[in-house]
Amino acid sequence: MNIVNCTNCGGESKFIFNATDVNRRITNEIFSYRKCLSCSLIFLTNVPLNLDKYYPDEYYPIPSIKRINKLSKKNQYQVDMINEFAPKKGRMLEIGSSYGVFANQAKKSGYIVDSIEMSKICCEYLSNEIGINTYQSDTPQDIIPKLEFNYDVVALWHNIEHLLNPWVVIERAVEKITPGGVLLIATPNPDSIAFRMLGALWPHVDAPRHINLIPEHLLTTKLKGLGFDLVIKTSNDKGGKSWNRFTWQRILMNSIPWYRLEKIFFILGWFISIPMSLLEHRKLNGSCYTVIYQKIK
Repeated sequence: MNIVNCTNCGGESKFIFNATDVNRRITNEIFSYRKCLSCSLIFLTNVPLNLDKYYPDEYYPIPSIKRINKLSKKNQYQVDMINEFAPKKGRMLEIGSSYGVFANQAKKSGYIVDSIEMSKICCEYLSNEIGINTYQSDTPQDIIPKLEFNYDVVALWHNIEHLLNPWVVIERAVEKITPGGVLLIATPNPDSIAFRMLGALWPHVDAPRHINLIPEHLLTTKLKGLGFDLVIKTSNDKGGKSWNRFTWQRILMNSIPWYRLEKIFFILGWFISIPMSLLEHRKLNGSCYTVIYQKIK
């Protein structure tokens, strides 16, 4: 597959950089990214046909129930963001749950949670250990129309950038959202100061797993056209600040493949993130953003 025209608007695009799998080092293959001259979407042009190769079992470090309960509690802020606008204890669909840190906390907070997840081992864990109704698929757009229920919340925590057809997934998802319900999307921010500084080395490029790097304005324009209002836009939530730290830690850890030095680079990256936060906490400069859209009643 070799894509040249924009996968969102079909417009002309320009080459911006080549990247390799510096985060996981699964392959030495070169991946090419282009930027749309019209809508500014950044997209991978040579998407591998065997994408599952880049998601080995160790990509999903399945925790114990005790561990996931501890992790989930730290992510209560995610549920709180949604609760500002969605009815508490409503019905929720999460697309791309991984092993269920958010889904677990949402369930504990009273939501009835369904999940669409591509990993078989994660689906088994979600179903058998956490007790969530789960559908295994890497094409959620095919599953969503078949779901029995409508939802008060649909959430995509750092999943949309992995999807081959994010626009179709969004269109299908919003049809299942109840009037007044919300759509949450968290994703890497190609307008971030770190991306402008680091380019192809920015850890959130994560080639080839991240197929699309979507500017916030593009999502907002799309959702407004589908009958949604933007109610939250931030890169300074708890998770956003964590991803900022990850950026500077990972860039150092990727620079020299000496695993014995990873802990040192991890700590050094944390120190670098402190002065960088003075820039990243301004406006929408952080490495990842979270947006919530509410369906107009």
